[in-house]
Amino acid sequence: MDEKNNMELAETTENSLGDLFFSWKGRMNRSEYFYTFIVDIVGFFVSTILTGDIFSPSKPDPLFGSLTCLLVAIRVFQMIKRFHDLGKPGWSVLLILLPLYNIYLAAILFGKKGQPNLNEYGTEPLTSPWKRKAPKILASVLGFVFLLLLIASNYTKKDIVNPPSTIVMSSQDKKCQITIPSRLKATTTLNKIAIIQAVDNPENIGVMVIREDKRDVNFGSVNDYAAQVKQNILNSLTSPKISIPLELAMDGNKGIQYQIEGTFDQTNVIYLLLVVESPTHYYQVFAFTSPSMFENEENEMNEIIHSFKEIN
Repeated sequence: MDEKNNMELAETTENSLGDLFFSWKGRMNRSEYFYTFIVDIVGFFVSTILTGDIFSPSKPDPLFGSLTCLLVAIRVFQMIKRFHDLGKPGWSVLLILLPLYNIYLAAILFGKKGQPNLNEYGTEPLTSPWKRKAPKILASVLGFVFLLLLIASNYTKKDIVNPPSTIVMSSQDKKCQITIPSRLKATTTLNKIAIIQAVDNPENIGVMVIREDKRDVNFGSVNDYAAQVKQNILNSLTSPKISIPLELAMDGNKGIQYQIEGTFDQTNVIYLLLVVESPTHYYQVFAFTSPSMFENEENEMNEIIHSFKEIN
């Protein structure tokens, strides 16, 4: 009869899965404390990797902060129950904040056997063989990792935005703009009078915009202005070649586009030139690269120069 009562008592004092992680009441023996510690550590590293904070600690992630707070709270609950098992009050967990003394306390929590039988915090936790503990701990680890993966997956889909592939670059006075690949970087070295200029040195691609006020030049039409710009470029090149001009409509303004290739300062280059007339200005919009890159970059270069806009 006594043996039967002892078995019933043991069954009522074994911590459930929920008790192991989400309750500060009762007691926790050494083996439970150790195995739940392993689960907590795994949870911390999984949450760190999934939220990216291990790679960008300078930009704290709110999801990472929330998961860390949850893991800290769970660990505090487990420490309180371990102190209970030793017959100590729950506030003893505050002693872990004391430097050096906290090392001693950690050794006690991991190594010292709890009080036998009953104490004021409950009955002695059931000390099950590893064969009975292993499935519970394994289920805890897998379940917690799955939960973190689910949370991080939803968070990533909704809140993390990939860097833009293009950016809008404006003139200093904000009166005109073009859209360029984000890999191109602003520069001031291409042309001293350009109002917009950017370059991608590894790919040898450049973009620039030159503006002239109609009051400062004397041309009867955009065709006359484009012809003069074209001729200036041809005069600067060795062995130049030029395509048939293509007339375009650019936001209600007239545009003329050329493809020009030749050698400048012993470097072979291909230009896409778009000349645009607005009510008050003429614009020269250039995209250029080397002949070896042109086939791959032609479509992108056309998109760049066609993105030009004058802002009223």
